[in-house]
Amino acid sequence: MGPWQKLIAKYKTILTILGGTFLSILLLQIIPSHSAKNSENEFSRGVAVMSATPTQQTPSIILYGRIESPDISKLSAAIKADIKEVQANEGQTVKKEALLLSLDPREVTFSLAERTAKAQELQAMIATEKENYNNDQLALAHEKQLVELLEKALERQAKIKAKGLGSAQRLDEAQQALSQQKLSYVARQRAITTHEHRLKQLEAQLASAKAQVAQAELDVSRTQIKAPFDGRIVKVNVSVGDRVQVGDDLISIVDSSSLEVRSQIPANYLADIKKIMQHVDKQTPLTAHSDVDDHRIQLSFLRLASEVSIGQGGVDAIFSIDNNKSVQLTLGRTIQLWLDLPPMNNVIAIPEQALYPGNQIYLYQNHYATPFTVETMGMTQTDKQHKYILIQSSSLPTTAEIIITRIPDITTKIRLHKLTTKSTDDGNSP
Repeated sequence: MGPWQKLIAKYKTILTILGGTFLSILLLQIIPSHSAKNSENEFSRGVAVMSATPTQQTPSIILYGRIESPDISKLSAAIKADIKEVQANEGQTVKKEALLLSLDPREVTFSLAERTAKAQELQAMIATEKENYNNDQLALAHEKQLVELLEKALERQAKIKAKGLGSAQRLDEAQQALSQQKLSYVARQRAITTHEHRLKQLEAQLASAKAQVAQAELDVSRTQIKAPFDGRIVKVNVSVGDRVQVGDDLISIVDSSSLEVRSQIPANYLADIKKIMQHVDKQTPLTAHSDVDDHRIQLSFLRLASEVSIGQGGVDAIFSIDNNKSVQLTLGRTIQLWLDLPPMNNVIAIPEQALYPGNQIYLYQNHYATPFTVETMGMTQTDKQHKYILIQSSSLPTTAEIIITRIPDITTKIRLHKLTTKSTDDGNSP
């Protein structure tokens, strides 16, 4: 074996490695350019982008409010009685005039019967008084005739006595009969004269008795506690068999049509809200909406509260609920609502995930992310799932492309490529 052959055999492994390396380098040089590009994409992140085109949008403020009502009726007992039946339950929805609770009516029924009898007695007394008046008028003429006859009889007795033909006793008897008849005549006259006074007195007593009957009838009707309006039972305070006194609370009910939402307006928005209130037409008030139990309810701004509680940072706003028939709203429940502000021009609506801390967004430029600081102008919502942040920047080019895919560790050094398929957020952009 020659010296070259011995050298090759000794370094065969090293030569094999060097040859393989040379071959690999040669192959890399002849790989087509499109393969290199595909390799580059394998090491870059795909992102969805949207154009930075300003539009008109309606901004919203997210608030939290509590459902309440100015019309909560506490139905109380108007009589002393025992609870006979309780038909209503807490949380139950009832219609106007629905029977909620029954009191034992026996005590007030006895009182009604007694007062009715007293009124009937007075009616009979009035009828008797009127009959007596008619009889007195007829009898008065007879009484007067009797007085005249007795006066003539007394004159005859006096003449006979003067002639010495009659006795003094008969004269006295005639005098006595005349006096008695005059007394009867005067009494009859007095009865007729005072008839109107007695009649008015009896009629006043009858009116009082009838009022007592009406009061008793009212007490009987108050044994049936009914709903004063369409509403929902808030609380039932009694049970069957309880003894209630006048004024005891029985049932609390809230008017379903008068529900309101009280929400605190943050101090940083308060000045803007007041300015808007001064310029917004009363026919088109500020509106809001909230999604409750998979139902959207519409609200209208009514007024600002006149008092701020201790420790409270903002002022409470009161909203009316325009459509609450599709969902049962519970008194005292806290809900999230969106207060709609007047439309704004030249703003861009971006998905929530496109905004990073410090009010920064990232623009897609030459396969890399470029940070850009913007001013947030509020939020808007297209439906229950998609919420958008409104941004504004006078220096943001309209041709810029905003990255809307969230990358937690995004930096300016990460290579990116645009996805060919748009994201769902981009497709739902307002």
